[in-house]
Amino acid sequence: MKALHYLIYLSLFLFLCAYKQERKPLKITFTNVKDTQATIRVGVYRPQDNFPKGDIAYKGYEIKPEGKNTVVLSITDLEYGEYAIAVYQDKNGDKKLNTGMFGIPKEPYAFSNNFKPTFSAPKYSDCKFDYKAEKNEISIALLD
Repeated sequence: MKALHYLIYLSLFLFLCAYKQERKPLKITFTNVKDTQATIRVGVYRPQDNFPKGDIAYKGYEIKPEGKNTVVLSITDLEYGEYAIAVYQDKNGDKKLNTGMFGIPKEPYAFSNNFKPTFSAPKYSDCKFDYKAEKNEISIALLD
């Protein structure tokens, strides 16, 4: 009888392991890419992260436009959930967003939800979005 119970539990365990649902990648399309050579740097933030400071992102990615004005980044290592994204194009290759007087960016930048800040950095709530199986594609237009 014990052997039958173990066999049932083992079968159930193996079934649940095999049933693991495949996660769709988060597909981000970047538009308005004017410098088709400079690296685009992407910071992904969770609610508890210090958005939008680039050096403290939950995950960081980079992609080269390779001569294209529209670039697609496919992220496969994120769990479904709520995130915000901050992006900049590193035109001079120094791995930081260069700013001028009053902190105004000198390089192209953008945020998820295509939020356009006016006089201050955006809040997480301005840029948050839900990444899930039925909503796994977003588009972000770079600002000059």
